[in-house]
Amino acid sequence: MRIDVYRAFLDLLKEYGITVEDLLAAMRSEGIDVYGEIIKRISYSSPFIKKTIYSLPWRKAAILLFIIQTFYIVNISGIYKGYLIDPPRELVMDGLKVKPSGVILLIKKLNQAM
Repeated sequence: MRIDVYRAFLDLLKEYGITVEDLLAAMRSEGIDVYGEIIKRISYSSPFIKKTIYSLPWRKAAILLFIIQTFYIVNISGIYKGYLIDPPRELVMDGLKVKPSGVILLIKKLNQAM
């Protein structure tokens, strides 16, 4: 069975009693450069990928960064609460770095969900 990564994201926040706004406020207060942090996590950042990332609204980029870090980099298993995260890790990651195609796939998922 699978769980959409955005649903897993919302469930994780709910489990910890955090709203999306709480998460975003914490990221803002820490001064996190969400765009730069996403690019650091990509295996190969072409001008097209950089342009795509920088064109995202800050909110969406911040959520993308959190999802990449939490569900793909830290969570090597690709499983959340017994469910396979969709899209699966092998489509998104190349070792501990995000594939350019994985970034595009996650952005498409976020665009559908938000």
